[in-house]
Amino acid sequence: MVQHWNREGRFSDRAARNGFYNNTDHLEPMDWSENSRGGGRMTDTYIQEVGEGYSCT
Repeated sequence: MVQHWNREGRFSDRAARNGFYNNTDHLEPMDWSENSRGGGRMTDTYIQEVGEGYSCT
């Protein structure tokens, strides 16, 4: 999710972001502990600034 936000999501309108987040094709099922471990090892960080094309409505 971080990579997508930094590369595309922060430049997208709400409809495009919803389309990405609601598309389960890129998700992998895992249990809570595996998900938590992965998050703890994550080194990427979200870029807070949004770019042209971003909208929240």
